[in-house]
Amino acid sequence: MSSKKSKKTKKSTSNWSGLLVNKYFLALMAFLVWVCFFDNHNLLEQRKMSAAIDKLEGQIEGYEGKLENIIQEEKDLADNIEKLAREKYKFGAPNEDIFIIEPKKEN
Repeated sequence: MSSKKSKKTKKSTSNWSGLLVNKYFLALMAFLVWVCFFDNHNLLEQRKMSAAIDKLEGQIEGYEGKLENIIQEEKDLADNIEKLAREKYKFGAPNEDIFIIEPKKEN
């Protein structure tokens, strides 16, 4: 029985050694190593580009929010320019006193 076990182990190791010597397998492994590490579009470059895309998409969302605020301000300006000038820029009539009341800051 011990001779049967040794034959099986020899056969399984010979399969691995045959696979390592196979020219197609070696060519595939060389190609994968080249693409993953040495190519201009390797994994590290892909990760950097993905991070840059995520950063730019975040900036786009921020600019879209600012754009919505600006559009709203433009609508407010078109509706009532005097109210906007008084509230935002603290303008008043020539003989008018303006009092600004700010809420108390809590420390």
